[in-house]
Amino acid sequence: MISLSFLGAAREVGRSAILLETDSKFLFDYGIKINRKGQPPSFPLEPVGYVDKVIISHGHLDHIGYLPRIFDHYNVQVLATAPTHDIAGLLFRDAEKLERTPPYKKTSSAKALGFIKRLEYEKPLNFKRNRITAYDAGHIIGAMVTLIEYAHHRIVYTGDMKYEDTLMHRKAVPVRCDTLVTESTYSSRPHPPRPELEKKLIAIAEQTISKGGVLLLPAFAVGRAQELVRALHMFDNVYLDGMAIQACEIALNHPDFMREPGKYESALGNVTYIKKPNDRAKILARGGIVITTAGMLEGGPALSYIPRLNKNSRIVMTGHCVEGTNGRKLLETKTITLDKKEFRVKTPVDYLDLSAHAGRDDLLRYINKCAPERIFVVHGDDCVNFANELSGMGYDACAPSVGERFEVK
Repeated sequence: MISLSFLGAAREVGRSAILLETDSKFLFDYGIKINRKGQPPSFPLEPVGYVDKVIISHGHLDHIGYLPRIFDHYNVQVLATAPTHDIAGLLFRDAEKLERTPPYKKTSSAKALGFIKRLEYEKPLNFKRNRITAYDAGHIIGAMVTLIEYAHHRIVYTGDMKYEDTLMHRKAVPVRCDTLVTESTYSSRPHPPRPELEKKLIAIAEQTISKGGVLLLPAFAVGRAQELVRALHMFDNVYLDGMAIQACEIALNHPDFMREPGKYESALGNVTYIKKPNDRAKILARGGIVITTAGMLEGGPALSYIPRLNKNSRIVMTGHCVEGTNGRKLLETKTITLDKKEFRVKTPVDYLDLSAHAGRDDLLRYINKCAPERIFVVHGDDCVNFANELSGMGYDACAPSVGERFEVK
């Protein structure tokens, strides 16, 4: 018998956690869900009993942030790529610095890192009667689509994936399977063509710099910051601030997990790191391009720049901002909460959809390439409608709820 239990990310984005049971128990991801400001994070359900292996798709908190909790109870081998291992260390340290009392024992994050076995793409690992293979997911560095083969049945878990080449990564590898568990973050809309967005970003940068302004790019440290460094390689006044510095250095250490690593190394070599608050004042005076955390303006150096931008400056938001965050407020109302007060932002604000997820059209293309008999739709705000659409196309598809368990063979 083969079964899937959905412990999180079912009809929601966040707290990804899916339990696969064959002759062994595999836990795909174990993340947290960041809720509206002022509300505590949500955590996945805990698996009953021991699991044999935890398989981490990539290094974002909604997929890996609750992993140490497993190690509060017992030790287990964790399978992840080398970049994900290094990113996990960065994220755990940052989360524990911000949280006075993390939702797990202080020693558990170090344990989790110590039990990670590093996987390479397309090099299978056998465990009992299971065969585990990782494939490039195209999402961020080290992200993987996972195939588990057991009793002549092929189960694929996409994690987060992008089915389009970007400057940093090749598109996700489609894997033929019997059962597909797919993300559906952007199942209701396509993304604009990436080359067009990159041209627009360069044009905005040129215009802003020519007037002596600062182009402020709040960015997710892991993934988006590296894409922006690569996209703006032609400029000699690009600055990197916050945790994005460490994330970009981690990517540099893993050239085998990116597209055209030499070009990324060259682009990063042309970037200046901001390490002192005084450096920010100099940039604000002379102008330039600043890539800095946090992507949703919920902390990080980005907030320190906004009140000090001159009249020729510009802000470009490049990623999805959760409702209730400063990033969403800025886009919708041109205000942010700063030092517990509402601050009206006069600087022009743009939005470029540089998503690291597959858009609707690419999701459908990817699913067709995988040719599954059965589909479970997760990690989205519109899972039910997308599953219904897929059913209308002839697939056996459903959108499970948190806590549901299904036999797949």
